[in-house]
Amino acid sequence: MERFFDWIKRQFQRQGLLPSNPFTKALAYARERWLGLEMFLTDPDVPIDTKEA
Repeated sequence: MERFFDWIKRQFQRQGLLPSNPFTKALAYARERWLGLEMFLTDPDVPIDTKEA
């Protein structure tokens, strides 16, 4: 997971990624959810979907 988020960080540091680019938006989406993903991967009691029915 650390390698994945390091890779995301490097992508943001590259020149030419426009904020409106779908790839940039996907990277930002993943980066914003880093802590939740980390918690899910390290704690087996955390449900995969936090949305309530």
